Amino acid sequence: MCGPFWAAKRRHLDLDKAVSQPAPASLRVLAIGNEDRVKVMLHRGGYGNASIIGTNDVWDGHVLHEHAPWDIVAIAYRPDDGRDVALCRALRGGGVETAIVVSNIFSSRTKVIDVLNAGGDDCIADAMPDGELRARLAALLRRYARHQDARAIHST
Repeated sequence: MCGPFWAAKRRHLDLDKAVSQPAPASLRVLAIGNEDRVKVMLHRGGYGNASIIGTNDVWDGHVLHEHAPWDIVAIAYRPDDGRDVALCRALRGGGVETAIVVSNIFSSRTKVIDVLNAGGDDCIADAMPDGELRARLAALLRRYARHQDARAIHST
């Protein structure tokens, strides 16, 4: 156990919360499935100011993705029906390079593995602590920002 000094230092530094960069003002999110769950996830993750377009239809989601520059595709279906995994696979198979995050009520290890193997970038449980959620979303956005920067350099 840590002594009182380190406990106080931990509280002062707020080490239980993730250190992340400020949320971009123009974050664009395509929510497929339960849009309200995606809004809650983004709000808890520090991205409550995101611009969100939602659809329940998988095909509409695929079409919408082709016509707009999204920062994140967020998929939120029931965890037991498999549509989220199938949609990840279809989007990646169709050449979609945008970050894909799947939100589930409960993410078992098997579910996370299925989502990642299907091309999703992260699988986030609704019960995930806010600090971890913020850190995961910030990491996802950093990774894709670097990816876009590299593509821009190579295309010139």
